[in-house]
This record gives sequence, C-alpha cells and structure tokens, in this order.
Amino acid sequence: MIRVSAGTEILLGFRHIRADALSATAYLMIGEKCSRACAFCPQAVGATPRRTGLLSRVVWAEHAPGDIVLGIARAGTKVKRICLQCLGSEAAMEEALTFLQLLRQGGLLAPGDTPRVSVSMNTTMVSHCEEFFQSGADRIGLPIDVADEATFRQLKGGSLGEEVARVLETARKWPGRITVHFIVGLGETEREILELAQLMIDERITVALFSFTPIPGTRMEEREPPALPSYRRIQLGLYLISHGLISIRGMSFNASGQLTGINLPEGLRGRLLPVLYKGKAFMTTGCPDCNRPYYNERPGGTMYNYPWPPTWEETVKAVMECQILGG
Repeated sequence: MIRVSAGTEILLGFRHIRADALSATAYLMIGEKCSRACAFCPQAVGATPRRTGLLSRVVWAEHAPGDIVLGIARAGTKVKRICLQCLGSEAAMEEALTFLQLLRQGGLLAPGDTPRVSVSMNTTMVSHCEEFFQSGADRIGLPIDVADEATFRQLKGGSLGEEVARVLETARKWPGRITVHFIVGLGETEREILELAQLMIDERITVALFSFTPIPGTRMEEREPPALPSYRRIQLGLYLISHGLISIRGMSFNASGQLTGINLPEGLRGRLLPVLYKGKAFMTTGCPDCNRPYYNERPGGTMYNYPWPPTWEETVKAVMECQILGG
C-alpha cells in the first residue's frame, strides 16, 4: 500500500469534498517507517504521533498502488507531477522503484520519451539517485532541512558539512535536477539559511522552503513555529537570490543574523517594491507545479507559504510583515 495526501485523494477522485486549494502535483508517501531519528518528523525512529500516516501536519491515507495509477490516469492533465515522499529505508527504495515500473506500464512514464507526468523523488538516501533517474524520475529532492552545523547534529545526527558535500556532488552529476529542502524555525539564523541557499542556487539547485510545524509525538512537539516576520524575510531573500536580482553580498544582517537591509545595485533601485507587490515571493517554493496546500498551515490560520497567487490584500500584508523595508 502507498499513502496518499488528503488533497491528492480529492485530486484523484478518491474523496469528494470541497477544497479551496488543490495542486497539480499528486503527493504520495512510500515506506512504513524511516530509519532516521530527525527530531521534528512524525515518521522518525522514536516518534510516537497520535495518528499514524502523518508527515508534517498532513494526513496520508493508504491506497493500493494500482488504484493510484488508475486515479492519475483518470485525472488526465489535472496531474502534472507526482511527488514521491520516500521514507529512509531500503524497503521504501524498492517500493518506489516498483511504483515507477507501474507508472511505465500504465503509460504515464516512459524514459527516453516525453512522459505524461513528471516525477520527483524525495529521499534521504543519495546512493539511490542514479537508480531513480534511470527509472524515469526527472527531479530528486534531498532534505538538508537544517542550516546550522551544531543544530544539524542535534536534530538530525551526522554532519551538515558532509551532507552539503553529498548534495553538491549529486547536483554536479545531474545539473539542474536537484531540489533541496530547508525548514525554517529549527534554530538557524536568517543569515545562515540564506547563505546556504545562495550556495545551492549557485550550483543550479532549486531551494524549497518549509516552515517548522510542531507535531505531537515528536521530540520537538513543544517548540513554536518560526516568527512570521522572520519567515517573510527569508522568503524575500530567497526570492531575490533565486531570481538573480541580488546575492547574499547585497544583504545586511545584524549581530543576531537577522536580515536588516536589501542593498540593490543602483540600476535596480526602485524595483524592489514593484517586484514584491506581485506576491510571488511569498508563494510555495520547490519543484515545478508544487504548491503543497496546507502542508505547514491550517485553513484559516497563518499562511507561511501561499499555495495560490496571493490577493492584493494578502500581498500587502506579507510585505509589511517583512519589517525591513523602511530600513
């Protein structure tokens, strides 16, 4: 069995309820339990969530692989991408490769041709990247998550420096086909996460930004989500870096690592506010066609990542929340 996010159940016709935000990506989770012990994850070794089948705050229901393939086929052009969340175990890797084979047999994925859908694989196991690409995946997501060395060791185990080196080696082997994930609110400074994002973007790596979400049953269940102004500043900085408008060298930070100023080149001065008021800086980042509706948010609650183009009122609010534009 493969787990399917609640929003994807609606997209594939497995559930018939109203949703105010859908995605063109079908989100699937493969594997029973991760072999890693990340402090923030309900699928980690040692985690005891109140509900099974959680990843972040999303509930994932079990469905047969064949039914999922049929659902994707029936959905037609509504599904542009499949995102496979592969838990960190060898069993999950084998299940993922088997599912890719089912997609090929169903005519949805044909390596060497133009596939009907694109596939992203999210995995902690870099050693399997070549198998995934050869089996038809077009992108692989690697969750760095933590941008500070000491915090990385504490929350994930191992070395951030070694993890970054593995990611860079992989990205140089498959340029333009790697996405990395950062979770804001784990203890990093704004400067640390933007400096690491700059390194990734310089290597043609796509950066996906998440907000920390406390989940009962994890080691970090008592920690609060990040302060919204801090998250907005990181969104702003990431947008400017990823769109080539400025580098980390053009940003000012205080002694606490907080972003305090944007020093645009003379030719770009006066363009910052018009760029921001388009609202795209505050939308979900990641692979093409991925908007992850309510992955970090509750409907009606604080929107960290907008899964839709924000309205004028939402955009103005987000710009004001940055709290640096008067500096």
